[in-house]
Amino acid sequence: MVQIREVKTPTSIVQGACLTGRIERVTDFEQIPPIFLAKRGDQFVQEDFIGEQAIVFNAKGKGLVVLSGCAHRGIVNTVRHAQKMTGIEKVHAVIGGFHLTGAKPELIQKTVADIKAIRPDYIVPTHCNWL
Repeated sequence: MVQIREVKTPTSIVQGACLTGRIERVTDFEQIPPIFLAKRGDQFVQEDFIGEQAIVFNAKGKGLVVLSGCAHRGIVNTVRHAQKMTGIEKVHAVIGGFHLTGAKPELIQKTVADIKAIRPDYIVPTHCNWL
């Protein structure tokens, strides 16, 4: 039998790997576009993707590996949240969706600048990207 459990806080899944829990929004430029709506009761409201998470691995001696889904809450927010929750600054790899398809050039430029400042060894965008 499968048991579904909502995870709101950082949660270890195996030694050296954890779920982020709810991802804090710390950037002012990573906003969810107003076209993303969710039906709550009989109304459509702006989706906030509060339940979206990432998986974070601590690659021994190399730093964090951050595996995002679509990163609706922002790839920079996701990586910074991973750094804060683990207390590890060094990022070895950022892998996953960056959710930048159709984004304005200013958003892409700010995202690129912030990811460069984080200085990951590898950047592997997999979908929703213009990098």
